[in-house]
Amino acid sequence: MAIAGWAATVKISGAATTMTTEACSGATTAWRITSLAKRVIDPLTALSWYDNAVLISGADIVSVDYMLGKIVFTAGKTGPITVTGKYIPLLTYTSARTANLKIDTNPLDASIFGSQYSAYVQGLKTVSGTIENLELVGTDLDPGAGSVKLSTLAEAGTDVVLQISQDGGTTLYSFWAKIFTTSEDAKVADLVVTTCDFKSVTITAVDGTRVNVSLGA
Repeated sequence: MAIAGWAATVKISGAATTMTTEACSGATTAWRITSLAKRVIDPLTALSWYDNAVLISGADIVSVDYMLGKIVFTAGKTGPITVTGKYIPLLTYTSARTANLKIDTNPLDASIFGSQYSAYVQGLKTVSGTIENLELVGTDLDPGAGSVKLSTLAEAGTDVVLQISQDGGTTLYSFWAKIFTTSEDAKVADLVVTTCDFKSVTITAVDGTRVNVSLGA
């Protein structure tokens, strides 16, 4: 199926924001934060989960998906399930017009005697790419009280969340990343264009979960 490129969306993380007894939807052992705007959870802030206002023990938690706002419990819960902690708001990457996304897997040579053909297994994976937009690198992408500038993020080596959808929101690539290169290109007969290059990174959450790349809505 052909997809028009204009429908793509690019978002970048803002400052972690407190959420208190935030509602979740689901049933039995699998639940998810209901609000779409609060599903990217801050992995550096401890979470408290409640079942009908009663604190749930950490021993009752199987896993937390910090990028998609999901939790799995060891046993079924009746609800309502709520969570207190921090979420990461996603800001529109202002004036973005090109988003290139690539997933690289390091091939590890597993060849042995007996065949002249190489054998490989998959090694480390990295999401990388380039985003092009029409704002200068010093432009603040946060319309609120915070500050999100590509120049500052690149200089400080700050970890950020990027969320890219090539089809307008049906398929989402959400991941932690660092911005390694920023550039501005000015031509006399064209627009000034800003480009940033990024690579995915892994964040260790306060509960020990390794948070990196999620594919899903």
